[in-house]
This record gives sequence, structure tokens and C-alpha cells, in this order.
Amino acid sequence: MYVKQIARAIAVVALALVPIAAAGADAPSAATPMRIERLTPVKLTTMPGSTLLVLQNGRKVSLQTLRVEHVARLARFAKARMLGLQIRGKLSGPSGAGYVMVPMKLDPHGAADYQAFCGTVVASGCLYFPGPAGYFSRLPGQDQNLLFDYDPLITDPGVCKSQGGIILTSNSPAGCAYGYPYTYTSQFNPGPVRPGQQIGSFIRTTQTCTLPVTVNVDHKGAIVMQGNFGASNFNVVTPAMLTCVVRVSVPPLS
Repeated sequence: MYVKQIARAIAVVALALVPIAAAGADAPSAATPMRIERLTPVKLTTMPGSTLLVLQNGRKVSLQTLRVEHVARLARFAKARMLGLQIRGKLSGPSGAGYVMVPMKLDPHGAADYQAFCGTVVASGCLYFPGPAGYFSRLPGQDQNLLFDYDPLITDPGVCKSQGGIILTSNSPAGCAYGYPYTYTSQFNPGPVRPGQQIGSFIRTTQTCTLPVTVNVDHKGAIVMQGNFGASNFNVVTPAMLTCVVRVSVPPLS
């Protein structure tokens, strides 16, 4: 049901953009950019796409670009689970009789597409960063491990919440911020130590990561995953969609 709602939303927004694009007036205007605080939600949907705006984080962008990014964002929400299924099929599971995969704890504050992707791949650890053209930033008062992708065109609190976002009522107009964990760490029991063997000698791992995102599995019992794309406070841009998935399987503990 949620995917069908997203698909309908994409179609409606896409149709709304057709006359804007056909008008040929969407080239960035030479006029002084307007601060987005001056626009109501109605104006965000009715003003010409060529209108240049300055967002609260200082980013300068045309309204048409925001609309295109909005449509792409809805599309990625709809496709995240399928992408997770594709990667899930490429990874091997527990190796050997009695082996058990170390489970992952999803961040409950992550966006809907993060939840869909990382919840579908069945992993011991997972990172997911949408892109290209993701404009990430950290938010004051929020978990500093979360990087937020902001959509100023989502002003309805109910819609924002259904997509796993946080409505920013401190902004005017309120927009929706979607969080993505930048790191993931986990500890696990590496299994019994056998005579003449080191700790974790019998662990089995399989992984697939898009650089620069990395994962390190310490056979003594730790998983450490990092985004590694220069996270700062404002406008961190990912060159493409970045994902990293790892499965760690341990032998029977007895």
C-alpha cells in the first residue's frame, strides 16, 4: 500500500512539472535569490521553477531543482526495498552446520528508505546513503551520527512522519528531514576458542560496499562501519548512492 501511494505521488508531481518544463522559463534567474522563509507552502508549488532560493543551510538552488529532487526522493523510497532484495541475493549466509548470523539493530530514527533497504538485505551491519545529489547536514539537538537529507517541499507532518522523517517546525515553511546513520558499530560473541586457534578463527564474513563506505570486522567480536565521505555540518554531497552490507556468521557457542 505504501509503495502504491508513493507511485501515485510521483505521477502527480511529475505531471505538475510538465507545463513548467515546457514553458522554457526554468533557466536560473539572474534575480537576487529569495530566502525560502518568505514563501508559503502554496507558493512553493505555484511559483515559477526559475525562482532562485536560499535555504536555511545557505544552499542556493532554483525551485525547479527542488521539485526535481523531490520527485527523485519519492522514487528512491519506492525502490529501496527492491534494491535491498538485489543485494540480498548476492550475499552468502551462515557457513557450516550450526552457524548463526550476527543480527543487526536498525536505527529506529532512520528514514523510510534506509529502513526498507537495510531491513530487507538481512545483514549483520548496513549503511545506506541516497544519491547522487544528496545534500546532507547534521541537525542541532538530533543524534550527531545521523546525516539528514532535507526536503522543504514536504510540509505536511503526517506525510513526513510516514516517510520516517522529522518535520522541522523551526523552519519557515516547515520541511521534512530524513536521517541516515553515518556509522554503525556492533559487538558480538566470536564463538569458542579451540586449542591452538586464535579468537574468532572460525568466523565467516561476506560483504559488499560502495567506496568510500567501508566495514571492518574484528574477529575478536566487533563490526565497525564508516561513511568516509567527509561528513561535516552542512551540504555534504554524495556522488552516487552509497551502500555497505556485511554478514558475519559465528560457529555454535557450545
